[in-house]
Amino acid sequence: MRIKENLLGTACNRIMGRRSPLRIAIVGSQASGKTVFLTSLIAHLQHHDPKALNLGKGVEILKCEKLKSSAKFSPFPYEYNRSTLVHNNVWPAKTSAVSEVRLRLNLKRGKRKPEQLDLEFLDFPGERAADFLMSARNYNEWSDMVLGSIQADRCYSELAREFNSIIESRGDESEMIAAYKKFLGQAMIQRYSRIITPSVFLIDSKGKRPDSGGTPELWSKDRFCGLSASEQFVPLPEGVRFQNKELVKKFEKRYRKYRGKIVAPLVNWLEDADQMYILLDIPQILAGGFSMYNDEQAIAERVLEICDQDKGFWHELVQVGVLGWLLVKPSRIRRIGIIATKSDMVATNDDIDNLESLVRQMTYKKLRGIAVKAYDFFTCSTVMSTELIGNRIPCLRGRLVYDENGEQVAEDASVPEEFVPSRVPEHWPQDKDWGAFSFPEVYPKISARRDTPPHQEGLDRIVRSFLGL
Repeated sequence: MRIKENLLGTACNRIMGRRSPLRIAIVGSQASGKTVFLTSLIAHLQHHDPKALNLGKGVEILKCEKLKSSAKFSPFPYEYNRSTLVHNNVWPAKTSAVSEVRLRLNLKRGKRKPEQLDLEFLDFPGERAADFLMSARNYNEWSDMVLGSIQADRCYSELAREFNSIIESRGDESEMIAAYKKFLGQAMIQRYSRIITPSVFLIDSKGKRPDSGGTPELWSKDRFCGLSASEQFVPLPEGVRFQNKELVKKFEKRYRKYRGKIVAPLVNWLEDADQMYILLDIPQILAGGFSMYNDEQAIAERVLEICDQDKGFWHELVQVGVLGWLLVKPSRIRRIGIIATKSDMVATNDDIDNLESLVRQMTYKKLRGIAVKAYDFFTCSTVMSTELIGNRIPCLRGRLVYDENGEQVAEDASVPEEFVPSRVPEHWPQDKDWGAFSFPEVYPKISARRDTPPHQEGLDRIVRSFLGL
């Protein structure tokens, strides 16, 4: 538990007049922009320019230094990510490992004496969010949740037909595992990767991803749905569990080991966070259709469940003791922010307003049932890579990643072009009204100067939120 580990350090901070580390969780599924968000955020904190990141009148970050990361996680590769953006002019590769960044700020507020504030952030593969379903659930509960999600979605249930058939015919362990992995592989082909759990099928414990040129049949042989070939498990319905208790015991044991090694370290960090900000890529969801909407909403709700897991006064008191309680008063997540990312991919102020409206509609019901002190909604683009042009028809200009035929354009061959993105609706479309939305992907636009953070939109409001400004 973080509070117990940091008890002595927190006491020293109190004595020396420093605030204890502020742990801020930045969460989102794959391709939601977590890595780019953190890279831009660090750049703005390290090279703070009040004109580029307005934190309020008289508020300035005098200094920002990186601290050594903990032994549990590798350091966040900030320099590599920034170099990828600046020198290669492409977006950083998908995150393959959990990494941590710790910063120490000297924060000046008007005429007050500068204060020292430590911040902690974590970056992790978005694919792991699918495993959050395992948090605080046993194998039977996980099975019911996964199978229920598959049956509730027409697209998923079609892909899982062979797996369901083998389950119903009481196939043996190897047949069940092979059929489930084939279903996961077919989900990958259809870009339904947010349903893939155990997530090591998509990105293993060493960060390796499947061969992009593979097939579901090949992936079912090369990938695992567990920690190793001998430690795989799949969800089973209640009737099958009742009739095959020996197999269930095997799967339960493997499930617990997987949850302890892959899921628990990440969830424990998130549970001990002070604040949580969930990133949602609304343009991508609109373009992906209702299945992607269902996945993203389900993942957001799983994350919000973590925020609502109150361990209780007596449990916390046992963990840190009376002295620890008096010094640090164990905290739970007290502030939540829901962020609509990539606002530079829409063309009008109305569209930006609608981005915020859509994330609100997606999460508001769940948020109302969570006991947190505050929650808010934001829109932002941490690396502004387009510019608005046109009068009668609002257009954007940017360097497109794909041409009109869907073929990728090399970065050095891409030149700024004008394009008209889809308008963002005020409300989520109904199934029959879910049209073809288009928000073309562009290459990043960022200064090569080391002390010049990328142009941003909306990040300043988010920073003011988590710093309490």
